Parts: sequence; C-alpha cells; structure tokens
Amino acid sequence: MSDAAFWMGATLTTGTLSSLLMQKLTKVTGHPTAQVVTLVQYTGHFLYAASRLYMSPRKIALSTKQRNLSIIMGTCHVLGFIAAMPAIDRIGIALYQIIYSSGIVLLAFLGRVVLRKVPSLQQGLGIALVCAGLILRGYVMIEQGAVSLGGSASDTAIGVALAFFVTLCFHLPPVLMEIANKGLPNESKLTSIDVGMKVSTVGVVLLSLYVMLYTVPKWEVLMAQPLAESGTSYTTAGLWYLGNTALYIVHSTFFLETTRAAGSLGNGLVNAVRSATVVMIGAAIFCPTISNMCLDAQKLATVALLVTGGLVYTFAPPAVYLEDRKTVEEKKTK
Repeated sequence: MSDAAFWMGATLTTGTLSSLLMQKLTKVTGHPTAQVVTLVQYTGHFLYAASRLYMSPRKIALSTKQRNLSIIMGTCHVLGFIAAMPAIDRIGIALYQIIYSSGIVLLAFLGRVVLRKVPSLQQGLGIALVCAGLILRGYVMIEQGAVSLGGSASDTAIGVALAFFVTLCFHLPPVLMEIANKGLPNESKLTSIDVGMKVSTVGVVLLSLYVMLYTVPKWEVLMAQPLAESGTSYTTAGLWYLGNTALYIVHSTFFLETTRAAGSLGNGLVNAVRSATVVMIGAAIFCPTISNMCLDAQKLATVALLVTGGLVYTFAPPAVYLEDRKTVEEKKTK
C-alpha cells in the first residue's frame, strides 16, 4: 500500500467515525446548545497545536493580512462547530451529511465570486451531479425529518438552515487561506500549523465566553437535566468529551498527512466517499431507532450521485484564475 493510500484510508475512517460520533454526542453530553463538549475539543486542539508550533523549526512573522485572515478562518471554524451540534440534533447525521456534500458547489461559487476562478467543464459536470443528488432526496428527507425525529416542521427547517451555515463556515477558510497565500513565496505562506494555532486560540476564547455567559447560568437546564434524563453520569460524559477530542486531533493530523502525501486530490476523494460511508454505516447503527437514517432506493441513488459527482469534481482539471485564462486566450490570438 502506498503512503498516500494509507493516509487517505486513515482520514476516511476517522472522518466517518467523527461524523457518526456527533450523532451520539447530541444524546449523551447535555443539551446541544451547551457547547461544553466543543470547548473541551478546542482546548485539546490548542494544547496540541501549541506543542507542534513550539517544536516546529520554521518560525515566520505573519503579515497583518495573514494574521487577520487567520482570525477570520478560526472564527468560521468555531461558528461551524457551534452550529453543527444543534443541526444534527434537529435533522440527524444522514441529512446533515448530504447537505454538507453541497460544499463543492459552494466552493465553486466562492471561487468564482471571491477568487475570480473559472471552473473547468468536468468540474461543472461534478457540480451538476451533486446538485441532482441534493434535489433527488434532500426535499424528501426534509419533509420526513420532523416526523422521524419527533420535531416540528419549523424545527427541521432551522436544522437545515444550520447545516447550510455549517457548510459555509467549513468551506470558507480554504478560500481565505488561498487569498492569504496568493503570490507569496513558499517560505512566507501560511501553514497548517499557523492556521491550527489561530483556529484553536479563537475557539478557546469564544467558547469560554459562550460557556461562562450562556451555559453556566443555565447549567441545570442545559447540562444536569439532559444528562439525568439520558442516564449519563458526569464521569461518562467526561469520557465522551475526551474521546471526541482525541478523535478530532487524530483526524486533523491524518487530514494534514493526506494533504502532504496526496494533495487536494486525495482530500477531495476522501470527502466524496465519506458521505456514502456515513449514510451506510449510520443506517446500520441508528436504524430503525432514527427512521430517517434507514436506507431506501432513493437514498442509495442520492449517495451514488453525490459520490460520483465528488469523484468527477476531484479528478477534473482545476479551475483557473480569470486573469490567467484571459492571458492564455490573448496569446492564442497572437
């Protein structure tokens, strides 16, 4: 097995486990809006990132632009995790993952508007397949979501809106990182270590304020009562917190190793396949307890379209900057 294949498999495995664990965490770690589990996660990430930065031989002074964009990236990342738990609690991990698969459509839009990039024809085909998958099953799952999870239609609509917000928050940072690094020599570019430190620092600060100002005053309602109703002790909840933090750190490490060994192509392939593994394994674990996790012909067709679209997009020629495309066309006319 090649180095790239190993890290891609490891990233796919930990990413799938992380997604499925989020479904479980909504039931055994207090109310989804409490965010204690997310604070523990970012605290662990901060300690890990600080140790990596301390041991790294590469020390550069970030420009004001890079520093500001890093803070925005960190804020997006934190807001995404804050919204993820309430979203999954309302609509379940299956619909959440399908909505998240629309990320390549969002990336293409942001690339065209913000970076002035033009997608290739094959990328456009991949985007069309993903859109078809979302249209085929998405509206049916939204309609069934309230019934299967025991909530109202408005509650399900909020969950869907939160899922799209999460998708935006997690797909905007790569665009911002490209802006921060554009035109710079390699030794001056932001690295995953730089971004990881900023993301975890922003996470600890924002979530500490959130927990102190919102969760602590409502501790009985947000933590004590939900834990008692689920039969979960504080010790057990703490173990879930630590397990989630460890898995998050491991997955982040594997993700970066996949980037090193296989580049964006490898991570694109992993993301394309993950929607299928989450839905298939989620059905085996949560069906029939959560009815919208169960498989049917339409859901299988949706997953097939999402995976196919993701693969086509991943292996397509990359988008080009609009100014570069104009330069090439001008040279051809000459």
